[in-house]
Amino acid sequence: MTSTAETSKPQAKKPGRAWSLPGFSDFNWIDIATLTGVAVVIAGLSVAAVRGLPFLAVAEQYLIDARLTLFTNRVDNPHPNIVIVSVTEETLAALEYRSPVDRGFLANVVETLRQKGAELIALDFLFDQPTVAEKDEALRRALDKWPVSPVVAWAGYEEGLTKKQVEYISQFFDGLRVRRGFVTLESDEDGTVRTIYPGRTDDVTKEWQPGFSGAIAAQIGARPPRDSIGLAYLTRNNSIRDTVFNEYDASLLAELPDDLFKGKRVLVGANLPDADRHRTPLAAVLGHNAGSLPGVVIHAQGLSQLLDGRQLPRVNNTIEILLAIAAAIVSMALVLVETRGWIKAAASTAVVVAFIAMVSLPLLVSGPLLPLLAPVIAFLGSLTAGSIYVARRYRDKKRFIRDAFTRYVDKDVVQKLLESPDTLVTEGEIREMTFLFTDMENFTAISESTEPAVLVKLMGQYFDGICEILIRHGGTIDKFIGDAVVAIFGAPQQVSEHAAKAVEAALEIHKWTEEFRERTRLETGVKLGLTRVGVHTGSAIVGNFGSSQRHNYTAMGDTVNTAARLESANKHLGTAICVSEQTARNCRRMYFLPLGTLLLKGKTGKIDAFTPVDKDRSAESWFRQYMDAYRALRDGKDDAAEAFAKVGGDNPAARIAAMHAERIRAGARTLEVALEAK
Repeated sequence: MTSTAETSKPQAKKPGRAWSLPGFSDFNWIDIATLTGVAVVIAGLSVAAVRGLPFLAVAEQYLIDARLTLFTNRVDNPHPNIVIVSVTEETLAALEYRSPVDRGFLANVVETLRQKGAELIALDFLFDQPTVAEKDEALRRALDKWPVSPVVAWAGYEEGLTKKQVEYISQFFDGLRVRRGFVTLESDEDGTVRTIYPGRTDDVTKEWQPGFSGAIAAQIGARPPRDSIGLAYLTRNNSIRDTVFNEYDASLLAELPDDLFKGKRVLVGANLPDADRHRTPLAAVLGHNAGSLPGVVIHAQGLSQLLDGRQLPRVNNTIEILLAIAAAIVSMALVLVETRGWIKAAASTAVVVAFIAMVSLPLLVSGPLLPLLAPVIAFLGSLTAGSIYVARRYRDKKRFIRDAFTRYVDKDVVQKLLESPDTLVTEGEIREMTFLFTDMENFTAISESTEPAVLVKLMGQYFDGICEILIRHGGTIDKFIGDAVVAIFGAPQQVSEHAAKAVEAALEIHKWTEEFRERTRLETGVKLGLTRVGVHTGSAIVGNFGSSQRHNYTAMGDTVNTAARLESANKHLGTAICVSEQTARNCRRMYFLPLGTLLLKGKTGKIDAFTPVDKDRSAESWFRQYMDAYRALRDGKDDAAEAFAKVGGDNPAARIAAMHAERIRAGARTLEVALEAK
């Protein structure tokens, strides 16, 4: 340091003088020039890293998706001229078969829309194989009646069709006035659809054929794109979860007013939970499930963009570099400013927050899409590099600061927090999970009649067996409540098919506990009760709940309570395992017996319940007899009680059938089972 006296010579350091952080006065022009050069280099490396490193490119794209979703293309009401008619699970339930979609039914949809005055229809279904000849011909006749040529889905060899399929789809539309559109949806490496597919040369005609959205636009008079263009998704102002297009179930079409379709462009397609759904940029905000849209909705999004003439904003490369350089230089300036450490940290945070707002808010007024990740990395990288530069030059000052801090914070505490920073997190997240709840029948009576030492040993073995099964199937042990075990499937790690894994665990728990009961009876004479299991799938809040001193990773919400209610319902139903419809619907390779529509104690809603059955046993005669009896009760037939009585015998459905037969004899005529009765 230089003296403040009138001299040009350096003064000796005075003993006992406190050190301060360096400021601009402590650096010469060489230092400043060096740090500026370092800042420029770091800015260039940041831009290159974001463009070249896959994980950073994915992160930048995620941030772009989130900002575009939150700040651009917002509308107050559903699109006025585009309507979607959907084939849903409810639609398919009323048809004789699921796939291909009944073409006689589609013929009625096409004809009904024509009679209701729709301007144009587009069918998002591939007609690449024959079905019932009369129904195929009915659909052809319905299409041929349209004054404006309908747009039909098209695909070829590039889309995975076989030669036979390609030949049939051409044959099906031969002689009809239709416009073809490839239904391809281009997705990026992360599986997200961000572009409008322009089309390609047809395999048969060798002529250019547009994509589905472009074909519809061309039929209306707009010019279809010849190159891929960014898809600017529309969202609603009041809630981005709300639909952008009026959508109606195809099975209700005839009952709807004509005004809903008159003069509209109508896209007909599937809206099913497990078919033709694609991840979109909306997933960056809504999550994968809500951010994945049916293909027909994505085509509608592309059509609206082509008709409205909207463009997806793109990041300008030059602006990205300039912003990264500016951010790096500002970061270096903050490093060199003489001030307290907490003020510098607060200022750095404020700069980052202000920058995020600066690059995001212009999108609200159709401004440019500015880069975010590269400038932030440049800022943080320069902050780190500048801090290292200053630290090396002023090592004694850095040691002084470190020693001063250790007087107030225990080193072991600091180390633990650095190794496990999530231990202080108490906020949670909403996630779809499956909950499993077990309980032992008559445990209170067993505990009162069993020696404590014997009971403790038995319950230890009991819990070990159940927990080993749960963990092996991917479950997380949430808590123990007396003799009950609560487990979560799908948290903290995301688990695919968590509903099926939970049901598989329940089946194994039932098998193991029954063997354990018999072994315990023979070895100790203690007669343990039946272990009942409830399983339910739904959304709940999961996270570290509690105080800063004591907290627990657990889940909260009505979904958890429903699993417990289903466990309790087993006693009334005569079952060992009771799962909700939400769970059973997600177990496609498993077999279930329907139990009825439960009115759960303490809940106002109703829930359809099922119990799983081994695949091998589902082929036995009792299974068919029970299903026939169940349908008889559902349809209100007089012989339902008699049908249930025939199910008797040594099979998993016997007690359930007896319960329903008793209900019917007591006056019940529906599937609703009020559990408050017992």
